[in-house]
Amino acid sequence: MQDIKGVRTVKIGQTIELAGVKITGTEAYTPRGFHIKGEGCGFLMEINRQRIYFSGDTTKTKEMEELNGIDCAILPICDNTYTIKTEDIIEAVKMIEPKLFIPVHFTPPDEPDPVVKEGMFATKDPRFFTRKEDPKSLLPFFEGTGIEVAILKKLVKPRNDF
Repeated sequence: MQDIKGVRTVKIGQTIELAGVKITGTEAYTPRGFHIKGEGCGFLMEINRQRIYFSGDTTKTKEMEELNGIDCAILPICDNTYTIKTEDIIEAVKMIEPKLFIPVHFTPPDEPDPVVKEGMFATKDPRFFTRKEDPKSLLPFFEGTGIEVAILKKLVKPRNDF
């Protein structure tokens, strides 16, 4: 990769430190699609004794079993060709046992489908886009587990002028 000032890369299994944050590359892959084992990357970040796991686009993996002491886990919930199946997300989060789980990579059911403008994306293939998922549907599966679920909401209206 060409050197770009201020940009650092991290490989799977590699640990770097930036601004006091320790960042380790983790496996991110799916058996049924686009993300191939050894090529996709998630991140384990450690700052002020807090461990934050951002899985990247992945499914439940055996490597997740090795994670421990996770304070916050951020995983996709969109069941499409390139990310995790809904039932696997529940198992993965329970296996990781984070204190806090933040679901990402979904379109809320009350929002319109993403608009694909000419030249905006390399493809119009719907498998590349998030699907409508209601993260609240996951809440009952985590009751009594000690895992808190934080459902984030958009604070700004999406722009369509780029």
